Order: sequence, then structure tokens, then C-alpha cells
Amino acid sequence: MTIMTRSGARFWWKEELPKNVIYLYKEIGEENWREYTYSERNAERKEKQEFRISEKRYHFIRVPCYIHVFNINSDFLFAGFYITIWSKYGTWYLNWRTDWKHEKFFPRIKNALPLGLLDIADDKAWFTEFCKAYPMKAKGIQKPRGNYLTHCIIDSYGKLIDIELSGEYK
Repeated sequence: MTIMTRSGARFWWKEELPKNVIYLYKEIGEENWREYTYSERNAERKEKQEFRISEKRYHFIRVPCYIHVFNINSDFLFAGFYITIWSKYGTWYLNWRTDWKHEKFFPRIKNALPLGLLDIADDKAWFTEFCKAYPMKAKGIQKPRGNYLTHCIIDSYGKLIDIELSGEYK
């Protein structure tokens, strides 16, 4: 690449480049000069700066959390067992009927905490055994309840990334 600076154009060509042009350049074998402007340079700098800022802001945090299982004893809406992840940074529902973003974690939890059940056991049996193995005081219509302490990994925006399970089989 060949570069012609502003002072070089003034010396060799005896002409002044426009004020918005930093320098002229051309690739080897080309005949026409192309302009490199301040707006192009500033756009490149801004893109580089935004990338670096986003990289600094986006990070992962390992925090303690609870796997919480409860049964809503009701004949009305939302009756049945539910499993959630609690932490100081948020609550994520793994099998909530209106939100399926985190449903991939439930099979991993069942696999890591088999509770003496076979893999073919249904979810309701697993929920019941979980509440027996890790009991928690009943609250209102949530009977039985259970929780298990573990760690989860979240990003800087509060999104659940992963759950650390010690007994997980791979």
C-alpha cells in the first residue's frame, strides 16, 4: 500500500487536500488514489472502543444458589410441582408453564440427584423424593417443599448460564 500524506501532497502535487481527508492511499497495482477521512477513522475508533467496553462489562459470576422444589396444593390454576433456582441475584423458573427458557437444566438436575429412582421414573415421583430428601418448612399452600444448596453461574446481566452439580454424570 502506498500512502500520500497531506504534507506529501502539498510538496509533490503542489495542492492542498480537503480538510476532511487525513491521507490518500492506493494498493499496489492500482492507479486511483482513495481518501481516508476523519469520519472513517472515528468510526473505526468508536467500533473498537465499544467492543472493548462490552468485553469489560460482560463477565460471569459464580454465586451460591438453592434448587427449590415445591408443590402447590390447589384445585385451581397452577397446581402441581415446580422447580426454581434461587440466588441473591434472581430467581429462575425451570418448569414454569409460561416460561420455558431454562427447561434444559431440569434433566441435568434429575441426572445429578437421582434420589434412588430409575431414569424412567416420572417427574412427580422425583419431586416427591426430592422434598423428602431435602425438606423445608411448608409455607401456605406449598406442601411439601425442599431445597438443595449448590452454585450457579450467571452473567453480568443476570442471565442464568449454568448450574454446578457435583454428582452430575456425563
